[in-house]
Amino acid sequence: MVFTVDPYGFYHPSDRGAFSIKPAMPKNQKMAKANIIRTLNPDTVIIGSSRADYAINPAHPAFEGRAAYNGAIRGIRISESKAMIIHAVESGASHIVWALDFFTFNQNIKQRPDFNQSRLYNIDGTNAPQSDWKTLISLSSLKPTLQTIGYRNRNDASSTLQNGQTTSMDLDKKNIKKGMQEIFADDALLYLSRLYFPTPHRSFKFATDKANGFGQFEETLNYLRQKEVNTTLVIPPVHAQLMTLIYQSGLYPYYKMWKTALVLNAQKHGLNIYDFTTLNDVAMEAVPAVKGEKMAYWWDISHYKPIIGDAMMDTVLTNTKPTNITPSLSGVVMSMASIQSFETELIEYQCNHPDLMQTIRTAIVNAGLENRLIKPLNCP
Repeated sequence: MVFTVDPYGFYHPSDRGAFSIKPAMPKNQKMAKANIIRTLNPDTVIIGSSRADYAINPAHPAFEGRAAYNGAIRGIRISESKAMIIHAVESGASHIVWALDFFTFNQNIKQRPDFNQSRLYNIDGTNAPQSDWKTLISLSSLKPTLQTIGYRNRNDASSTLQNGQTTSMDLDKKNIKKGMQEIFADDALLYLSRLYFPTPHRSFKFATDKANGFGQFEETLNYLRQKEVNTTLVIPPVHAQLMTLIYQSGLYPYYKMWKTALVLNAQKHGLNIYDFTTLNDVAMEAVPAVKGEKMAYWWDISHYKPIIGDAMMDTVLTNTKPTNITPSLSGVVMSMASIQSFETELIEYQCNHPDLMQTIRTAIVNAGLENRLIKPLNCP
């Protein structure tokens, strides 16, 4: 029964038959996506966090004629990104789209025991056993199998499509249930307590050794160059409220250091990074106060919608200006000058929105991180 229903989508990755909805896949995507990439051997693999998982569509016209798969994983760490990229390339990928996120470089976030590299190809093209058969005899697969049967004719649960992209039902439900302002407040607390200043350290830290952090990033770029893999690097947009949170909690020097290290490493390997964290009308979209009212470009403070993912792919893969966003999403090839100009824009934005700035500062205090607050900006 497990083989026929295929709750994790890797026994029949090319033809799901009657069981196209896979509600168990989002919670088991580390296992599922690794096995599917190994089996399908896609030409292009998208790597990133849940932000890319929900929003970058492998069916985008820019991938036409190439088998593309969204291999992004929720809450991915930089070490996991490296492992997934190697696995994808050793599985046959000749193009990697890597969506980079600031929090993934925080070495104080605990490494996850369920990210099992034994199911992945390593840098030598070995160590990827056919482990998916084990779920056939696993009792833990019974519940996901029954759940998949139950959702056979339903579409009200988040699932992972055959191309690896996760559907947005859980985010849509959250929008309706809570309202956007409450969601933004909750997400601010989540980022502060779990991603930026997690326990027990309650601090943000870049690794200083080459085996982690920026060392992993540089090693990955070196590997991709040696393998002659076409590499597309993007920094997706962040809502202005989250950027304000980064700034007011004293993280902006780390954020600036992060971007600087990325651009220097990329240039060393002859690569550009397309940066979409500009303060345009997309990033500054107003958060509605009315419960149930949706936003055009955002599900929450960090998850951008597929319309943004499409616009990014328009820009970086086809070099065309996206026409389905008004105003158009603007991205720049990141440089030291663009990093500096963004800091100036961000300070000006905060000074022009003193109420928002105070709300963010209050959230930082309420998270027990008053000692992380910077001094109030000296706004004109």
